[in-house]
Amino acid sequence: LQPWLVDRDWQELRHLAANRCPQLVRLDLAVARLPSLLSVNLSGNAIAGLHWSSQPLQLPSLRHLDLSHNELASLEGLQLLGQLHSLHAAHNRLGSLMTAVHPLVPLARHLRSLDLSNNPVCADLRYAEEVMGVLPGLQLFDGIDLATFGKTYCHKPASQRSSDSFHQRSRAEYVPPALPCEVAAASSLQA
Repeated sequence: LQPWLVDRDWQELRHLAANRCPQLVRLDLAVARLPSLLSVNLSGNAIAGLHWSSQPLQLPSLRHLDLSHNELASLEGLQLLGQLHSLHAAHNRLGSLMTAVHPLVPLARHLRSLDLSNNPVCADLRYAEEVMGVLPGLQLFDGIDLATFGKTYCHKPASQRSSDSFHQRSRAEYVPPALPCEVAAASSLQA
């Protein structure tokens, strides 16, 4: 992504979609330097890690992030996205509470929607209670409206929780909104 972003003045970029690109395996720091971004869709790629290096994130406006259908084993690197309202990271390789849930603690103030469904961590019997405990402001959790179902969702066995989710499609069936390997961007004038 970097050559595409560096060659133009993208300081007012509001929405970025770079999804369904199997050759996209890492998140470039160029994306982290777009201060006006409100939403980023990086779903359906092969991103294995959030490599921000030692650079601080400069995404003070980011509200929505879709990292679903990638190869992520950890959400380390998202801690500084303090204004994030929704995070979709379903269908990854998130395997433990330490790598999937604990990095989200700093996001508790604003995060309202979280989808980590169809990750190995969902099988952990403590998963739902841990998420609800560290992110008490959630309204939508793994596709479940918590205003309707409340904490009863937490007490279901993991097998029932995942069957409640609407995210049961395999990677091959997943069709995100953008065209295959299309990089789309919208400026503040188009938003």
